[in-house]
Amino acid sequence: MGAGPLVVTFPLTGRNRAIVEEELGGAAEAIYLVNLAPAARVHVLGRAGAVLSHDTSKELRPDEIPLIRHARLLQFTAAGVDWVPTRDLPRELPVAANKGGGAEPMSEHIVALALAAAKRLFIEHANLNSGEFNQSSANRMLRGGVCGILGFGNVGVATARLMRAFGMKIHAINRRGASHEPTDWIATTVLLDEMLRVADVLVISAALTTATAGLIGARELGLMKENAILINVARGDVIDEAALYEHLVSHPESTRRSLLARKRSRARVSAVLAETRSDRRHKRSENQVHRTRVREVRIQFPPADSPSLSGFRLGSWESPGFAPVWRRSQAVRSAETRKVQQHRAEER
Repeated sequence: MGAGPLVVTFPLTGRNRAIVEEELGGAAEAIYLVNLAPAARVHVLGRAGAVLSHDTSKELRPDEIPLIRHARLLQFTAAGVDWVPTRDLPRELPVAANKGGGAEPMSEHIVALALAAAKRLFIEHANLNSGEFNQSSANRMLRGGVCGILGFGNVGVATARLMRAFGMKIHAINRRGASHEPTDWIATTVLLDEMLRVADVLVISAALTTATAGLIGARELGLMKENAILINVARGDVIDEAALYEHLVSHPESTRRSLLARKRSRARVSAVLAETRSDRRHKRSENQVHRTRVREVRIQFPPADSPSLSGFRLGSWESPGFAPVWRRSQAVRSAETRKVQQHRAEER
């Protein structure tokens, strides 16, 4: 690292300090700012060779920020630092973000959200909580579909590798329109409309810049498939929130089938989803659909002619340890319904 110590501006546990020391390998001394008195902080920051920080605006006082101007590097721990007031930093100070540091766990998170949406996980879980066991609604497969990735950096590439394992075609958008990572289609934002039209799963993992702010608006949302799954793990401002809200309100079926992963400003979207669920409950009530409280979990499947059971034989299951219950007699169903009704009456 050359002259000067590594100055860490935020608290670290003993284990994490040991990791820092191991990575430095004796190349520099690590000094932890939280342990120092004000006078000592001034002295250390003035001779820092490098600075490791979460957020300089919170971890350094305004009069301390100019002291790090001679450091060779300011390294932030986060991948995105648009929320840090970097304009207040010395102009001559090199600044780096932790780009790609969380690519692998983030890509797994994206796949989990895509599967949850395609398999109606949260919808059916909510139904079970309200006593409804839905055996008729078919879920969706990812295999054979198109995963469109807007922002083909570290997170986008890691996501593509996992989605490809599910048999999805990879369409990607980045600034160069090219990548060493294999794709079925790749371009710049000039051809964004083409990707939006064919994507079954749209993953947004682009950095928030002046070019990407509001990039997905009403027109772009209108180009997407009615049942497309939208997963935004980038900054919320990449999507025009007002346009997204209006789109979800005007496309209730899309709202029910889709899953939105937002990191910021989720209140409006949550309100739409809650409103949609309320409408559904009202309609069920009008149709006098009986609900039962779930007391136990048993593995059950829809009738054998269900499209979601292609390849399965009635009464058979390939995985050991599972005993599917295909049908229960009407007498058992009626008995369970009576028990639940009695329990509800007692609760009142």
